[in-house]
Amino acid sequence: MASIDRALLDAHVFLWALYSPEKLSRRARGLLASDLTAVQMSAVTVWELLLKIQAGKLNTTQREIAEGLDLLQVRVLPIRTDHLWALQNVAVAGHRDPFDRLLIATAAAEGLPVITADSSFKLHRDIRVIW
Repeated sequence: MASIDRALLDAHVFLWALYSPEKLSRRARGLLASDLTAVQMSAVTVWELLLKIQAGKLNTTQREIAEGLDLLQVRVLPIRTDHLWALQNVAVAGHRDPFDRLLIATAAAEGLPVITADSSFKLHRDIRVIW
């Protein structure tokens, strides 16, 4: 298996890593544990998690999210203009969720693979999916 130096986390992978690591694939667990992989998460994913907390759809707190980022040594990528420009290349078909669409655009703009169990990410040829 080739080494991955940087990877972008989908929201569910972050939550599983914190609360249900048994749900992670062996490859995802290995990358999250590796000192050779810089694990990153888009600010849009943090926003998505906070909105779910506020709506009562996620049983955690902002503090636990922040602590989890530190624990897993996740670097949060800011949303940049080039990520937004890349949205024009992300087809709405198959991905109506605006958070997923911006995550895909971010991955494409940054040249990062996405660690996700969401098979619909594989519809996008501009990104590499790891699971």
